Amino acid sequence: MISSLELKMSYKIVLFGGGTGLSNLLSELKKYDYDLTAIVTVADNGGSTGKIRNFYDIPAPGDLRRCAIALSENQDLATIMNYRFDKHIDNHTVGNLILTACVSLYGDFDKACLEYSKILQLKRHKVLPISNNSLHLCATMKDGAVICGEHQIVKYPQPINKIYYQEKAEILHDVIKEVQEADAIIFSCGSLYTSLIPNLLFEELIKVFDQKQEKIIYIANLMTQDGETNNFTVKNHVDVINQYLGKHKLDYVIANDNYDLALNVEKNYNLEKAQLVKLTDDLDNINIIADDFLLVDENNHVRHNIVKICEIINLLVKG
Repeated sequence: MISSLELKMSYKIVLFGGGTGLSNLLSELKKYDYDLTAIVTVADNGGSTGKIRNFYDIPAPGDLRRCAIALSENQDLATIMNYRFDKHIDNHTVGNLILTACVSLYGDFDKACLEYSKILQLKRHKVLPISNNSLHLCATMKDGAVICGEHQIVKYPQPINKIYYQEKAEILHDVIKEVQEADAIIFSCGSLYTSLIPNLLFEELIKVFDQKQEKIIYIANLMTQDGETNNFTVKNHVDVINQYLGKHKLDYVIANDNYDLALNVEKNYNLEKAQLVKLTDDLDNINIIADDFLLVDENNHVRHNIVKICEIINLLVKG
């Protein structure tokens, strides 16, 4: 007798995150036979993205641009989209400017993202904003201060207690639909409080997670981030994510257990007040997949071994 898993022709994976962590994961995972949907946050207010959203009052385009480029079938075009102008054009990327033009032409941000994806030739994959609204992230800090603005939050010299949106946030309906249809959910490596948690601030989404039996997988960060996760272990990251999730907590955590950094690399990260995220405690009711996922590139930057991680994801999704 043929099982339902054997009959399944294609699997859908929905990934949450932002920044370079999610885009790097997508670049490798698209080589597998999956339908991928990347959900990105829209509250970034720093750099080129911050200037654009302040001037045009639109959701932040930067993370969506990175993920669409990562999933593009036309890498020559993707290279052009990543081109960054000099200070005379405010250091904007071509991709951010074109996405902004799409918003002006097509109105809603999600419609603009759809047209942008067509330009970049995303054939079977999708990139969606978590919301159509231009949201502003706020945080209450350990000392009781209330700080608004993603860029401002990470610069404040106190630990974060709680993250929330300044305005009433409405989740994009298509995000709910994609999650309902997903065969697996992945929370990508990335900034904990400003890339991952902002996706979990929607009650409607949490209810969908609670109703699903499919696996929720978290790829733990390699390094702590000054202003967000100083001195955090893997357990600290997991506890924060589970705090914002509902009844359905994380099922699997993929975590690095190689802490052997060259002295010059470690010293450079220490100057940034960053250190390796270590797996120091047991995680109750969570399956831990620990291995050497650590790579150091030619610029002495610490990176995940994405090839190895995608092989594990493939086993988890189809297993």
